[in-house]
Amino acid sequence: MADPDVLAPSPNQPSGAAPPPPPPPVGQGAQVVPLQVVLQVLKGTYIDPSKGTSGQETPLPPHRWEVQQVKTPTVLVRSTLSDTAGLSKIVKAPELTAAKADETWFLSLRPELTDAEVATVRSVGEVWIDLDKNQWVVLDSFPEIEKRKLLRIPLWTSRWKARLGGFQVSLGKDFAKEGTLRTDELTSPTGTLTSPWAIQVDFGWLRTYVRFQYYDVKQKKTLFVPPGVCLQALGSKLHPTKLTAARGRVGGGTRIDDDGTIFVLHERTMEGSADVDLGFDNRFLQETVVDLAASTDAKSAADARLVRRFPGPSEPEAFYLLPNAWSSIGMEARIGTGARAKWTALRPTPKGAAKPVTLDTDKTKQLIFHLDDIVLTDHTAGPVTIRKEARITIFDRRLRFRGPFDAVMVPLWASKLAENYCRAEEVFCTDGNTWKDLAFVINHEADFFVLREGRVTGTLGTTRFLGARKAEARAPENPIGNFLNGYPHLDNEGTVELHLFPDAYPGPYTAADEGKFLEDHPKAKLCHLLVYVPLKVVKDPIDPVTSMQPVFQMLLDAAERWDAAHPSSGASGKKDYVVIPEGGVKDNTRVVKLRHFYGNRTDGKHKFTINAAKTNKIDGKPFNRSFVQGKTMSLILAGAGPVPNSMGEDAGDKIGLMRFTLAHELGHVMGLPDEYAEDIDLEKLNVEQLKSDPHVDPSVPRFGQRDPAYPFYGDLHGMQQTNRLPRQRYNWHHIAFLNDGAKAQLPEGPYVGAYPTFRGGATHKMAGGNKDHPWKPVAQGKTKNGRATVVLYATGDDEATVERMFPRPEDNKKEPGEWMNGIAVVRTKLWFNFVASTAGDFADHVARWTILRDRFYARMFNAEVKSRQRFFLDGPPKARLPRIAVVFQPLIEYGPLPNPKQGYSPPNVTEADADVVVNVVFQSGTGAPAPPKKAPKTGANRLTIDSSAVGLSILRFVLGVAPTPPATVPSNAAITTVDLDQVVRKVEELMNCGKGTYDVKAMP
Repeated sequence: MADPDVLAPSPNQPSGAAPPPPPPPVGQGAQVVPLQVVLQVLKGTYIDPSKGTSGQETPLPPHRWEVQQVKTPTVLVRSTLSDTAGLSKIVKAPELTAAKADETWFLSLRPELTDAEVATVRSVGEVWIDLDKNQWVVLDSFPEIEKRKLLRIPLWTSRWKARLGGFQVSLGKDFAKEGTLRTDELTSPTGTLTSPWAIQVDFGWLRTYVRFQYYDVKQKKTLFVPPGVCLQALGSKLHPTKLTAARGRVGGGTRIDDDGTIFVLHERTMEGSADVDLGFDNRFLQETVVDLAASTDAKSAADARLVRRFPGPSEPEAFYLLPNAWSSIGMEARIGTGARAKWTALRPTPKGAAKPVTLDTDKTKQLIFHLDDIVLTDHTAGPVTIRKEARITIFDRRLRFRGPFDAVMVPLWASKLAENYCRAEEVFCTDGNTWKDLAFVINHEADFFVLREGRVTGTLGTTRFLGARKAEARAPENPIGNFLNGYPHLDNEGTVELHLFPDAYPGPYTAADEGKFLEDHPKAKLCHLLVYVPLKVVKDPIDPVTSMQPVFQMLLDAAERWDAAHPSSGASGKKDYVVIPEGGVKDNTRVVKLRHFYGNRTDGKHKFTINAAKTNKIDGKPFNRSFVQGKTMSLILAGAGPVPNSMGEDAGDKIGLMRFTLAHELGHVMGLPDEYAEDIDLEKLNVEQLKSDPHVDPSVPRFGQRDPAYPFYGDLHGMQQTNRLPRQRYNWHHIAFLNDGAKAQLPEGPYVGAYPTFRGGATHKMAGGNKDHPWKPVAQGKTKNGRATVVLYATGDDEATVERMFPRPEDNKKEPGEWMNGIAVVRTKLWFNFVASTAGDFADHVARWTILRDRFYARMFNAEVKSRQRFFLDGPPKARLPRIAVVFQPLIEYGPLPNPKQGYSPPNVTEADADVVVNVVFQSGTGAPAPPKKAPKTGANRLTIDSSAVGLSILRFVLGVAPTPPATVPSNAAITTVDLDQVVRKVEELMNCGKGTYDVKAMP
């Protein structure tokens, strides 16, 4: 702000020359007084804000007063150098003698400095006073960090000051209003050594005491920023000589005590500061941090916490990073212990305002800003606009929810936002928090705003929220998988968004919070993959729930059921799933854990709706079955939660959980299919003990099915089978996203799902990759005799394939992920006729059902639908599916009570829909079978058998083994490897490999 009219070199003193020797001090004992006419005796003072509560008047450091002509400012007279009491004299000079009586003059304050220093002061428009030494300090720019106690004094002229606060004492007619003196007024002696003309240079100016707060994760509490921050005041600035106004720096200051209180001296009055904004701008190559481990001694010399350094890696648990630039525009603050308010409501109002506001602060009642206040921003668009009373959900670094919560819609935050601005002490931090407990992600409707070290950037004095913590949505660091219209590689099923947070937090970890695997790998870097379903819960219009709170709580419980061992809810007693690089985990390797969030949207833009009802009815009958249809779920509250006495436990980890219907149905929302087959409708039997449990042991599937086969039908504890436990295969499509849409953030990939602590390790590595889902047939075809269809699936290790369906022996030499690579489902449709004989007839439908179930189906499967006989096909290691498990899956109907072909609607199936027709002849007692009253039809795919001989002989017939001659009892002995010849031949054909590629082996 160079100004040739202010602090110009003296006409009789060459520029750059040293100032003349100071005169003898005045007002101090005996002295030699030059024979000069003293016109004025002035005393220059300022208020030292470091003394007392509101400051103390103090003499200025050595200075002179320049008396300049208004018309020709280069014509000037200088006072004598001030003494230690701030006294200086203006003596009669030739310039004054030659001037006309009505010529006007003004005063300029000239610090006693070299001409070079004066030139710097003129350039920057300000000079500083070291309050500890009462010495002038010249800085070539506004300081970024300054630990001395400095007071800013702007370029000062009396014409300018008359408009900005006036004077304690005014001489002449126009000085008070215009800051000028006529020659005749100036040459009239005024003031004495004992009664000088007092000029307090900062008289009437606004004085503001300011402090900044931050959250210290080392001490786990909110503290004040240590001494060193320098603060500017910006507003309408009046030029010191031209008296024109333009926006500029109208004040500034440094700390004035050892606690770091910043004193800002404004070069304007309170009423003239209605447009003032505060800010700092530390944009040099370095950054400013608080060293959280440095000394916190209150003495400035020992307080080494505030540090300037060159930017380096983020270490938030060791250093608090201050914003490079910060502004009060848009921010909130409080005065002392008062309530928070917008800065626009706290700063002074202009003269004549209807509701006057004064900014009254002192050393004990400061203006306080919090540097951890948060603004919601978009990576591209900047600060976002949100509707009033917006609702948010807050997650910490563990992705735990931060409260307090809405009484009904947990986990929505209890309060509502008025704008995209969050108060630090309400949202970001609470005393006692560790760094991991601080807010990390803020969800507003469908946007996830991530908090890192980033700040809102822009221009000091114009950018709103400058320097606030930036919670940023759609940053490239957080790839998003948008599957709201379904997963393309999962038959377009699902209503899900995936959000990867690759920078959650480092170790050390505990088994209770993060799981045993991470405890054993303390240098791995834990990342989160958030599986987000944007939904809306509404009351069912027919039979609405009484209260919605249990529904929201149930959604939280269902999410935790799917999370397995995630630090958001702790890992104790849960499956320690982790997504790791296929190549293994080393130091600094990123590993991923999945977190599920079923977020209730309130803006009407949800993608999925849950209709919550107390009960439901179909055709006037109670129907307590919740189900998903398209983008809607019918939730029957009474039967959707965990079911007592329905525990299912995996032997490998001893983890057991009850059936949880809502969790199962949400599996569909995440794209997962049912893994159970539709059972025979037992209601037609009208036998309570048979129809009381839809999974009557063992349940028997009917012809009408949605899928060609069900490879995991025997995993009775799986969530998508019987609503109980998570499985690794349920995450395969999420991991596919990590290996596709998040490669840049996870360069150690490809990644696989793993359960390292389960029976020596279970890695769900799909044979051939994740192109096709585990429920999609790789190939299928009829066996040679046409009595069965072999449906081939690719798979990987999880609790089903390692333990429940195909137990891996303890001495197994296969590495995790190499146990079973595929499943061959041998599916056949068996129609049973029950034919009366001369010995009698079947008593009723229950008798028929009992023979069918107990003598045939129960000999194939135990009560948990686990195959009593297991086989696998062992092929070459280089084959796509080197080891293929064999699953028998007979679908059954029996006359005269057939089921609908599909779903719940007629027409019913008939014999023509079957692969094999089994004619069961009544048999009573022992001995030779009685001939049927009516001879059954014969044919290649028909089998006639006595009721007493029903058993595995039927399966042998399906597999193409020659039936036993009618004269003898059919063989119901265990199936052997030689019985599977047609199955293995069909698999080789489907795999395009030659005969003999696979060997059939019994499962250990």
